[in-house]
Amino acid sequence: MKYMRNVPKEKITASDKQFWKNHPKNKFEMTAAPTLKYIDSIAMVTVMGKEYLDGINFKKEKIEIKFKDQKIISVRAVNLK
Repeated sequence: MKYMRNVPKEKITASDKQFWKNHPKNKFEMTAAPTLKYIDSIAMVTVMGKEYLDGINFKKEKIEIKFKDQKIISVRAVNLK
């Protein structure tokens, strides 16, 4: 996952298309139920799982998605060891 902040929508779309071109068999499998936390007026969902870039081998990954006023304000993915 790339760090993209204050980037035009077109650049994000182009990055997504390039990723799927490079990894056509990519899939994500959740290994635990999502957790939800509220901090002030921001809701944060944490998803733990396995990411299969080639469809066979996987890396453990944690994804954090932050919401404010029913809109996504941040998505962060971290590979775990």
